[in-house]
Amino acid sequence: MLQTDAPIQEGDSGGPLVNSDGKVIGMNTAANAGQTGVTVGFAIPINHAVSLANQIAAGRASATVHIGLAGFLGINVADANNPGDCGGFGGGGGFNGPPASAGALICQVFPGTPADSAGLTSGDVITSINGKTVGSADTLTTVMAAAHPGDQLAISYVDANGDRHSATATLSALAK
Repeated sequence: MLQTDAPIQEGDSGGPLVNSDGKVIGMNTAANAGQTGVTVGFAIPINHAVSLANQIAAGRASATVHIGLAGFLGINVADANNPGDCGGFGGGGGFNGPPASAGALICQVFPGTPADSAGLTSGDVITSINGKTVGSADTLTTVMAAAHPGDQLAISYVDANGDRHSATATLSALAK
């Protein structure tokens, strides 16, 4: 990533980062306004961005480039060690906290989705997918990034009572 003090703001992502000669040197990606009020921007170097664009145009998937629709499981998750990120999950109903200290805590299961069909419910904690340990919500996102509609996932999880389970879910495409 290139770091810049250019005034990158919301909506600039995907736009060009240019040098003082007017040459495009990067593609704006993110910005962070620190406590001092100074914005720090980040851009993908243009050579890397063009290389990725060419890879996508050629239809060449890789560990870092996903071609086609993403697989959809149908859940919202938070880190098991931070259940407050579920937006109030855990209040009332006898729930005393997640049943595992690491993993992806399921905050919500959408009806009619692969997760619903597999029997996953709010309060379950996903601990592995296809044998890969899931230690957090971010880890689940990383594992899911390579998944496509039709892929079958072997899911290990702990339910709200602390019992361990396995389930299989066949991913669907996210409908627009």
